[in-house]
Formats: sequence, structure tokens, C-alpha cells
Amino acid sequence: MVANGRAVLRSAAWLVAIPGAAIAVTVLAVSLVGDGNRRCPGDARGHPAVTALLEVADLTVAFAAAPAVDRVDLSIRQGEIVG
Repeated sequence: MVANGRAVLRSAAWLVAIPGAAIAVTVLAVSLVGDGNRRCPGDARGHPAVTALLEVADLTVAFAAAPAVDRVDLSIRQGEIVG
């Protein structure tokens, strides 16, 4: 049975090209839909998009009346590394 298939592929290679192209287009479409879902604002249930995992605004720290940090803003998003 495999030998018969090889003989057909040698004489009519286009029989494999059409299903192969259909599989490639399907994989590409699923990949693009996944990328679009990852990048869209909010989620499918209507929740708003998370713009920052951690956000600090106007942070002021003082030690013994001496300012160590004065009005610092910090925003950390998903996937960012601070260090």
C-alpha cells in the first residue's frame, strides 16, 4: 500500500500540494487569531485590559526628615523585568 502511494506521488505530486496548502493556511489562520486575541484590549467577557500589573504614583520616602525618594512614578507591565 505504501509502495503504491509512492508511485502515485511520483506521477502526480500535486495531489499532496493541495491538502498541504490547506493545512498551512489553517495553521497560519489559527496563529493570527491567537496573536490578535493576545493583543486585543480587554478580554472576551468584556473586562477592561490590564494596562499595568504594578503602578506607583508620587512615591515619597523620607528617613529622619531627610528625603530619600521624592515623587517617583513607576509602572510595570506584564512581561517587563525591573532590576
